[in-house]
Amino acid sequence: MGLPVMLAYLGALRWAGTPLTHPGADFLGWCVVAAVTQNLGTAALLSLYRRRNFAVANQLARTNLIFTALLGTAFFSEVIHAWGWAAIGLTLAGAVMLSAQHQPVATGMGVRPRWWTQVDAISVATGLFIGLMFGLCNLTIREASLSLGAADAVERGAVTVVAVTGLQVIMLGAWLTWREPSFMGGIWRTRGLSAFVGVASAVGSIAWFLAFTLTNASYVIAVGQIEVVFSVLISWLYFRERLTRLDLLGIAVVVAGVLLFRLAG
Repeated sequence: MGLPVMLAYLGALRWAGTPLTHPGADFLGWCVVAAVTQNLGTAALLSLYRRRNFAVANQLARTNLIFTALLGTAFFSEVIHAWGWAAIGLTLAGAVMLSAQHQPVATGMGVRPRWWTQVDAISVATGLFIGLMFGLCNLTIREASLSLGAADAVERGAVTVVAVTGLQVIMLGAWLTWREPSFMGGIWRTRGLSAFVGVASAVGSIAWFLAFTLTNASYVIAVGQIEVVFSVLISWLYFRERLTRLDLLGIAVVVAGVLLFRLAG
């Protein structure tokens, strides 16, 4: 549902007079890697949702920030200064606070078990795989956009988001057609909700890809942790859920990390 919105956005840029570039083989290669890693990471995340609850799965998936920063500095074009590392650490710590479970673990003797007895190795391994895939996806999206040369950042972001999303749709569509032929019928039956989600996702993706074009992928993902703050605030304002002290501290830490990026440059 989101791809038509992205195509319309790209068409609007062309209509407004923005000259579109002609991507080369390196651009296509980066886009293929981005699409494959995004699909693999999403599939693993969905499997983790079935194994663990939403909060734990999201917390494990946030390792993508660490993978993006480490792999980016080691193998890609990321250049992260000291203040940048500090800001990344703050935003990750705040996100973990906000996505952590606050309820105590009940035991038969009323004694909290040692933390290592609660470790689910399969969930941890899956979470690390998700982080690795999403980290690679973030970095290859940026490399794809940078490979378009000296074109305008808005244009490069638009071309890249259409290319990567189009490849994802083709890959995922072929897989679902083979494994779940009735899947498209389910989307059609909920077409109103699907259209809303598709449009919202498209707008978010356009903004993500533009941000990846403008600066380090690790910085973009770190600042993106602010979404956890909005989720908590919505749950408080709309669903009337209580905020704990850890929630408030997590919000403060994430906001401090985002503000610290001003020093990171």
